[in-house]
Amino acid sequence: MYYIHLLSRSNAQNDALLHKLIHTKLLSGSLNQDLRLPPGQKLKALEGRILELTADAKLGKGERQVRDAERNKAAKRVREGIARKQKERKRQELEEVTPSFQLY
Repeated sequence: MYYIHLLSRSNAQNDALLHKLIHTKLLSGSLNQDLRLPPGQKLKALEGRILELTADAKLGKGERQVRDAERNKAAKRVREGIARKQKERKRQELEEVTPSFQLY
């Protein structure tokens, strides 16, 4: 009986904490309408922010952790394709940023 009382008290505390998080600005940063994010990206941002608030992920790393976990569930060929595309994008960004010097 005492154990059940502790669980219900803990659930009540968790509910109060969730209510506080939802009604403050702690979770709403990723839901900003000005960002115009697609629904899937909003969901991942919100999941990442929740991980950050619960200290399961470092600040700023929550969304990446959610995306990595999702990617790890994919088939091997899909994971390799995603990694290859990311590598290509980074290389292209680096080429755009660094000026090409010609030696005379």
